[in-house]
Amino acid sequence: MTAQAPAHPPDASTATRSPGWVANLRLAAALLVAAGRAGRLRWLLVTIGLALCTLVLLLAASIGPALDSRDGRAAALSATSAPLDTTDASVDVARLAPTWFQVTETASVYRGDRVQVSELTALDPAVAAPPPGVDRFPRPGEVVVSPALADLLAGPEGDGFRPRLGGDTVVGTIADDGLLAPDELRLYRGVAADPSGWAVYRIAEGWGGGYVPTTGMGGSGVSLVAVLLTAGVTIVIVPLLLFVALMSRVGSPARDRRDAGLRLLGATTGQLRVVTVVETGTAALAGLLVGGAAFLLARPAAPFVAVGSTGFFPDDLRPSAGALVAIGLAVPV
Repeated sequence: MTAQAPAHPPDASTATRSPGWVANLRLAAALLVAAGRAGRLRWLLVTIGLALCTLVLLLAASIGPALDSRDGRAAALSATSAPLDTTDASVDVARLAPTWFQVTETASVYRGDRVQVSELTALDPAVAAPPPGVDRFPRPGEVVVSPALADLLAGPEGDGFRPRLGGDTVVGTIADDGLLAPDELRLYRGVAADPSGWAVYRIAEGWGGGYVPTTGMGGSGVSLVAVLLTAGVTIVIVPLLLFVALMSRVGSPARDRRDAGLRLLGATTGQLRVVTVVETGTAALAGLLVGGAAFLLARPAAPFVAVGSTGFFPDDLRPSAGALVAIGLAVPV
């Protein structure tokens, strides 16, 4: 009698082969949905912690671009000096171009608020370049004011400021690109031309005369802002990271029992890793989305945030693309 050869045992790799990625993801999603109260609480708290981290990082990454944007507007508001010999004591009217004008800038205080006044005098207001944010060069007797100053004039406190206009007529408001901040009090007044009394150093041919820092902190203002920003972010982020680490341990006994049960059912190490990645990954993604939404909701409060002497426009708080990518990678990690 011929002995029958024993059947070949099943391939070990086939017996222990884990299901595909789709099945693993379905399993992880099902376990996440079916998590108990402790699991859902842990997921929610981790999401909140990561959302706060995202919000803080987005705000910190926006300060630098906001300062650059504000300084760019300040540079645009600086008059460009006309090509005249500044050693001349008097102005030769024959050497003046029709597009040139004189700028006399003064600053005053009204009830604790700074008011920037620029008196503009042009040989021909029709061809002179208007300031940034102004449609046309103001003629003598005309005044263009910022929206904040227009609101002040229209309110109950306007009666005290209106005499400073000297009877001039308000003919328009300054657009955002001609202001340092939404609450800035600024006006441009048109004055009759008298070139014989012009000062050489005040004669300009246009706008955008140079870089004007607006931090109000001197030459080391940018470095000081960077140091304070780094310290502030560190002070806020470290407790948030500790909070996330502690909250991730909430319900750890239940998670250990779940993993042990999956092991008994034949789950592989890879499947357990997928379950963990899905749980933490969804919390990280939700934290990024919630933090980003909170940042968009917080941007309208930019006028109330002052770094230096003035605040910002909401559009100034715009992190760079590189910062967004770095935050998107750093927060989940």
